[in-house]
Amino acid sequence: MPTMPISRVKNMIHRALRGIIDLDLTRKQESHLWEYFEDACAYCGCPLKKKTKNAHMDHLIPVSKNGTNHVSNRVLSCARCNEHEKKDMDWEAFLRHKNPEPVDFEARKERILDWQRQHGGAFRLPRGTELQLKASASAVCRSLELEVQRLKTRSSSCRNR
Repeated sequence: MPTMPISRVKNMIHRALRGIIDLDLTRKQESHLWEYFEDACAYCGCPLKKKTKNAHMDHLIPVSKNGTNHVSNRVLSCARCNEHEKKDMDWEAFLRHKNPEPVDFEARKERILDWQRQHGGAFRLPRGTELQLKASASAVCRSLELEVQRLKTRSSSCRNR
């Protein structure tokens, strides 16, 4: 069985703790998202099929920039737009880049903004909550590092017998 790098475990800890306060979309919300964006990428209009590697539910404001999993912060996206082009870029700047024609840009932008308005606006975690989450994750990761060190010390002493 391959070992998992500590850095990956730490990332999983952070994601798990965040998931407690920032719930992912429900099936009903996902279905509504698919209906609203008519099975197409919100950025480029590429047709999408559910449950394929090309179909993503992108965060308009990335989690790395304090965005949330709230339905108002999610849009359908193709893999090319989400993974290879947009990454952590501001969604509106990316949309302008993808749609240089003003009419196309404005239509797609208005569709996204309407989606957000229908669901209460783009949510971010409150700054205090985000700071507490980071502090909690850091504390758990420090405990993990201590336990890993204890196990390594114990393991090496067992091998020396």
